[in-house]
Amino acid sequence: MKHGQFPKGGRAEIRATSEPFRGRTRFDVREYFAPQEGAELIPTRKGINLPAPLVPQLRALLEKAEHDLLDAGELTPAHYRLAGLAPPAEPQETDTGEPPVMELFPRREGALPLAPVPAGAGTPARRRRVN
Repeated sequence: MKHGQFPKGGRAEIRATSEPFRGRTRFDVREYFAPQEGAELIPTRKGINLPAPLVPQLRALLEKAEHDLLDAGELTPAHYRLAGLAPPAEPQETDTGEPPVMELFPRREGALPLAPVPAGAGTPARRRRVN
């Protein structure tokens, strides 16, 4: 299932898709490239493919990266306008004295909370074969 795409520049674009693989759905964000002008776009090795249940963790990671880039001034409202998007809302002040929270992608009502990922979690490092 194709979720969307956007141009990267030149003859390349970024696509987000999900497809069943061995009985489970995988989510894929990948660069596609046209080898010649007017040729069909083909997938490249540049991308990420992960099990669908990890999409919420990817989303949380992207939200954190976006927030950090906004704080550093690397992202501005102009970047959002060029992409045809509305800039994120300013953080809302709270009555509790806690620092404001900037929610770039509001969570749906009833959505499960995101759990922090423990350090070292994920795919184990590959071992080198010793001859």
